[in-house]
Amino acid sequence: MPILREYQQLQEQSKSLREQLISFENREDFKRESAFFNRLKMLMADYNESALDVIKLVNTEKSVSESPAIRKKRMIKVYRNPYEREIVETRGGNHKTLRAWKDQYGAEVVDSWLVEEK
Repeated sequence: MPILREYQQLQEQSKSLREQLISFENREDFKRESAFFNRLKMLMADYNESALDVIKLVNTEKSVSESPAIRKKRMIKVYRNPYEREIVETRGGNHKTLRAWKDQYGAEVVDSWLVEEK
């Protein structure tokens, strides 16, 4: 008997899903979207283009690409300590000597020692 009850439940679910499908098919927004999608697929087939090709063509931003984005290298910053005449070149703020200077003299003072950016 449990198998028969499970079968009946599946039939009820199937009937409910069919009704939901029919209600979707009668909606105007679904009809419009479905027609657009079908025409788009036909155009893609006529011109032998893939979905990725269409996305690249339509998307003017560089957010969609086949290769991962490459990070731009940070600029080299050159700091010159006016007291010791020592020069530090670094791409980031985690340089050992630069960190020591910032601890000793303060970050604002050391930032004012920036000579150039390469």
